[in-house]
Amino acid sequence: MQKDGLDKGVARRADISPREIEILQHICQELTMKEIGEKLFLSEQTVHTHRKNLMKKTKAKNAVGLVKFAFQNGIAAF
Repeated sequence: MQKDGLDKGVARRADISPREIEILQHICQELTMKEIGEKLFLSEQTVHTHRKNLMKKTKAKNAVGLVKFAFQNGIAAF
């Protein structure tokens, strides 16, 4: 685990890109797709696509599943 809290081993195993990890961290901070897009200079649709891809890669059924994955794998913390 690195000092930024990111476990790159888990991310590689799930084939999660650095941008997807960044988006997942913002989802864990309760930001909306629009807010994430504004913060990362992306369109809301692009953020939605990243979220959809994250759900496939992590086998999450919803945003709660994504947050659970992030906390269990050291991608996000309290």
